[in-house]
Amino acid sequence: MVTGQQNVNNKTREIIIGKAKLDNIPHLQIDGNQIERVSDFKILAVQLSDNLYWDCSIEFIRNRISSKLYFLKHAGLSTDDLQYIYATVIGPVSECACTCTVWNHNLRH
Repeated sequence: MVTGQQNVNNKTREIIIGKAKLDNIPHLQIDGNQIERVSDFKILAVQLSDNLYWDCSIEFIRNRISSKLYFLKHAGLSTDDLQYIYATVIGPVSECACTCTVWNHNLRH
């Protein structure tokens, strides 16, 4: 049986976005349980950081693509199969990354 307190501790996180001094900001609490404060987290397939830089998101996407490319390199598949897997599995990940950085050019990276 999962209680509300366990659910809060396992899934709820707090992030402070900006240049605020974290020492001056008290931690959130729900039902007496302190919420974990993080510097970045994943939301809707985008890695969001407290400074709004793209570093953690780019690293996350690079790792996802790198592991898939490693698999393809050692899979021994035909060229047609490789192209199909790239177009359906790897391509969408890299295209999402490009879309995020192109349309959000005002954010620093």
